[in-house]
Amino acid sequence: MMENLTLTHLDLSDNTLGNNGNAAADLEEVYDCASMEPPQEFFEDKDGDGKIDVCGDICMTIGLKNLSDIEQNHVEQKFLKEFKQLQVPAETKLIGLRSISTLYYFTCSQTQRLMEHFGTFERDSATGCLLRGEVFIVMFNRIIDEWNLSETLSLLDLTTKTQVLDRLGMLNCFHPLQQSEVYRQLQLNAFDQRQLILFLVKLAASGEAELTNVQLNGDTVEPEMWKTWTADDKLPTQGALGCSMRALQPVQSEAQLPPTSMRKKLMQTLLFKLPDKAQEQALS
Repeated sequence: MMENLTLTHLDLSDNTLGNNGNAAADLEEVYDCASMEPPQEFFEDKDGDGKIDVCGDICMTIGLKNLSDIEQNHVEQKFLKEFKQLQVPAETKLIGLRSISTLYYFTCSQTQRLMEHFGTFERDSATGCLLRGEVFIVMFNRIIDEWNLSETLSLLDLTTKTQVLDRLGMLNCFHPLQQSEVYRQLQLNAFDQRQLILFLVKLAASGEAELTNVQLNGDTVEPEMWKTWTADDKLPTQGALGCSMRALQPVQSEAQLPPTSMRKKLMQTLLFKLPDKAQEQALS
C-alpha cells in the first residue's frame, strides 16, 4: 500500500480532451493514498520512472502533439475504455478524474460518456445524489460547448440536478445558444435566478425563443402577464417559477446570429471574451 500517490498526465494539443498549455505537461499532484489499495491497471509505473501513472499507458506518455483526428479519437476511446474497466470504487474514480480534468478540455458529449460510467445506483452516501452529478461539477469549467449543457444535465435525476445547479449557480449553467431547457423551481428570492427569468422573458419577447407552461407557485401565468416582466422591479418578489424554454432558430455559434439578435446581446453581456490576441498572450 502506498502512502502518497504522484499523478502524471498526458499532454495533448487538441481543443477537446486536449492540452491546456505546455507547462501543464510537467504538472504533478500528490494524493494521500494511505487508505487505498489501488489495482495495477489503474495506478501503475509502466515507464519505470518511479512515478505512478494514471489509467495505465494513456497518461504515462508525456508530450503527444499534433495528433490527427484518427489518433485523437483513438486516445479518447482508449481513455474511456480504461476508465470504464476500472475495478475500483466510484469515489476512487473521481479522484483520478479530478487529477486529470484540469489538463484537458472536453465537449458535452465526452462529459456525458464519462458520466455514464457512473451507474444510476452509485450515489453519494451523505446526500443521496448521483455521483454523475459530481462528475459534471468536476468537468464544468473545462467544457467548451456550453450551449449543450442542458443536454448533459438531462442524465441526472431531478434531485441531483437541483443540487448541481444550486452548487454551480443556475445562471452559470445558462447559455444564450442553448436549444431547450425545463426550469421547474426558479426561486424569485434568489438574485441570479431572477436575472435568468428576465433573460428568458427577453428571449421570448424577441421572438428567438418561446416560453411555455409558465407557472408561479403552481398556478398558470398567462403570456399577457409574464411579458410585462421586463425589469427586476416588475417581477414578483416571492415564490417559485416554472417554465419550459425552446429556441425557435437553433444555432451553434454567435457568428450565425444577426447583429440585432437578443441572444448575441446576452452573450456579450454574460460571457467573458478577450478583446484581442495580444491580451490573451499577456494573460497566458
